[in-house]
Amino acid sequence: MLTVQSLSFSYIEKKEILNNISFEITQGKHLALVGESGSGKSTLLKLIYGLLAPKQGKLSWNDTPILGPHEKLIPGQPFMSFVTQESHVSNFKTVAENILEELPRDKRQKSKKKLLKMLRMVNLETFKDVKIETLSGGQRQRLAIAKAVSKRPKILLLDEPFSHIDSFQKYQIRDRLYTYLKKKKTTIITATHDRTDILGFSDSILALDQGKCIAYKPTMELYRNPDNYRVARLLDQAQWIDLKPFISDLKTSSYIIIYPHEIVYSISQNSPNAKVISTHFIGNCYRIKALLNQQLIFFNHHTHLDPNKQIQLELLPYTLCLKNRFSPQDIITEMN
Repeated sequence: MLTVQSLSFSYIEKKEILNNISFEITQGKHLALVGESGSGKSTLLKLIYGLLAPKQGKLSWNDTPILGPHEKLIPGQPFMSFVTQESHVSNFKTVAENILEELPRDKRQKSKKKLLKMLRMVNLETFKDVKIETLSGGQRQRLAIAKAVSKRPKILLLDEPFSHIDSFQKYQIRDRLYTYLKKKKTTIITATHDRTDILGFSDSILALDQGKCIAYKPTMELYRNPDNYRVARLLDQAQWIDLKPFISDLKTSSYIIIYPHEIVYSISQNSPNAKVISTHFIGNCYRIKALLNQQLIFFNHHTHLDPNKQIQLELLPYTLCLKNRFSPQDIITEMN
């Protein structure tokens, strides 16, 4: 188990980058770190790996302290791998040589099977004998992932691991990578801005805002019912919705945080009226911007809707019983 206890860190004494962060991950689980740029995600990964020393707090793996740069001659942990956007690869070696150098010397001659497995995982099998200096940025990133996994780490730290990889390659590699790591019971921590990197793969999410933890929950639970708007907007296109137009006997405004797919076109005359403002094709559907009781809202629909069209809308049934409700004062407090 990885334990992070009351962790704080600052590069400059008066400016804290991380403030009192605590969490635990059992072996084989996948934690996602989300937050805006500068929220402390990368710094947290560097602290866990041992590249930085915490100002306060403790880190341990199975009750053994994780040593920082002041306690080790060579910073980093032998049982961890760390993939960043600038991960190191040996430029004057081939793709195969880069991966083989991560394996024990006495097993390199018997490791062809594993080498090919790693190369197939990141779609680099046809580049086996190619020198690194000729690879693109995305290909280097894929190699860095393969190198990190080939070490069979107990913990794999990923900092925006797919940022330089094109979409077609990314979807294939991400699925193969996380499936393989889950089978090997490797503990994973992924820091990313892309929700598709984590929603279908992570077990839990830790959300950071200005160095503080603003949410730490199982992935599905946090997505479906976010604790606050700051968390929700990290996971999807979140919006406040006043329930008064949808619940006839509601006396005062009560708000929930909702995503576009949770509002649907209705044929019921009892549903509130809205006016279409614009329609944008987003691939699997259209994203509609509409005006409902002077409030701009966004929802998904399977066909194009013309501007100024009058429509009825309703909420998916589970939203009314599942979502936290907020008062107008709650919104003012949070937005401040």
